[in-house]
Amino acid sequence: EDEVVGKKVTIIMPQRFYRAFEERFRKAISLGHPTKEAIEVSALRKDGTEIFVEWTFSSWRQEGELFFTGIGKDITRRKKFEEKLRESEEKYHRLVEQANDGICIVQDGILKYLNRQLARMWGGSVQELTGRPFAELVPSGGAPFIAGRYRKRMKGENISERYELALQRKDGGKFFVEVNANLIIFERRPADLVIVRDITERKRQEEKTKRLYSMQKAIRQINQVLLKVRKESELFKLICKILVDEIEDFKFCWVGLVEEGFKVRPVAFAGFEEGYLSQVKVKWDSSEYAKGPTGMAIKRKKPFVVNDIENDPRYSLWRKEALERGYRSSAAFPIMNEDKVIGTVNIYSSQRDFFGKEEVRFLEEAAGDIAIGIRSLRLERELKKTVEELEKTTEGIIFTVSKIVEARDPYTAGHQKKVAELARAIAREMKLPKDKVEGVYMAGMIHDIGKIYVPSEILSKPGRLNQIEFSLIKTHSQYGYNMLKDIDFPWPVALSILQHHERVDGSGYPQGLKGDEIILEAKILAVADVVEAIS
Repeated sequence: EDEVVGKKVTIIMPQRFYRAFEERFRKAISLGHPTKEAIEVSALRKDGTEIFVEWTFSSWRQEGELFFTGIGKDITRRKKFEEKLRESEEKYHRLVEQANDGICIVQDGILKYLNRQLARMWGGSVQELTGRPFAELVPSGGAPFIAGRYRKRMKGENISERYELALQRKDGGKFFVEVNANLIIFERRPADLVIVRDITERKRQEEKTKRLYSMQKAIRQINQVLLKVRKESELFKLICKILVDEIEDFKFCWVGLVEEGFKVRPVAFAGFEEGYLSQVKVKWDSSEYAKGPTGMAIKRKKPFVVNDIENDPRYSLWRKEALERGYRSSAAFPIMNEDKVIGTVNIYSSQRDFFGKEEVRFLEEAAGDIAIGIRSLRLERELKKTVEELEKTTEGIIFTVSKIVEARDPYTAGHQKKVAELARAIAREMKLPKDKVEGVYMAGMIHDIGKIYVPSEILSKPGRLNQIEFSLIKTHSQYGYNMLKDIDFPWPVALSILQHHERVDGSGYPQGLKGDEIILEAKILAVADVVEAIS
């Protein structure tokens, strides 16, 4: 006390606050009446360190003289706490503003606060969105859902905090988000703290994966149909039906065959056609009617895609009819026979930009499988016609068919002849009747006839076959049986061909027969086939 009493007040005051003190004194003098004022300043301790002090001043006059009373309160701890609080608020404000997720506070359905990221997701500014109803971000179909959840949360009901939702951008486009909403107190009233994470790309990838899986499933079904159906007209109808039924966004599909006069004749369709094929004209010449996906796919011999029917100028001739039926994108895939286009598979989606690279690749594969099936059916028809013409002479039929196979694959023909001779020798060694010996020989001469339906590039492929290629190879015994089953041979030729890859332990194909379920002629052929193959 003795160290400060009688000293100037500035002894306990940092120099930077002199002016502030002086101004307060002058103000008190100029008022000319008692006053009280408080000021927060730093004060000096004896050791030179500073503390925060809240000064309250009183002034009064007595007998014409002006007196001041100052009461100082140490507020150092409070000021340090306030500083930490300010720093904490700034820190969390920076975190919120720099977050990759959108963050907002919704009270009474109104956006009271939002960060820049949410504004960027919406496509506008923070100022534009602040004060607007949150429901404006939600497409009309989702607004009742959001409002219902908000009311339940305000009532304290136990509902899921996290859910997925489609929101609407400023330009009307949609984006998908994952919402995490929690009840908080904001400005002394209940509100929602909402964290919004943009999952549009994730949803897009999920949809793409789902779509590609559907395409894989459709291709598997098409391959099964190719093995079973024997008529082109039925095949085309089933293919269209499978594609529309299995792939969600396929609205319409049709198959057209190329004809003279640069025409394309629709032969099958499935889905939402509604008279479309009768209203449009499609050609593959040099006219405007050939500039759509179908005509271009035929001329270029490769897939052709229009991913935006509404705006692509190449679709102008068919746009009105297509849009009226909800078609938004279209693609055509050529059906090839050797190097010639014999038709197209034409697909229409309800989604714009549906046909990406992977979708095109899958559908191109399907078109290739269809081409193989058609080729097989036509070859089967041609072969059956040849057999019918030669059915009067059984031996003539056998040798004629063998020549047909040899013309396509000389190695198979050479193999068949050796198997036939070896099978005949085995039958003779077994002391079988002469007619059975002859029947075994005749079956051996054409036991691989079904390979005529297997693409030559697979038959002659060097190296190891993949699973699909091997599965096609394995169909040759069934195809051979289908070709010959209706011919009235004096021996079980067709059945021998069907069973010549069966094994007594049940490990063979196509039926997995065992023991006595396999006819003797087929067993002999099986032995001869294996021996010849490894010799």
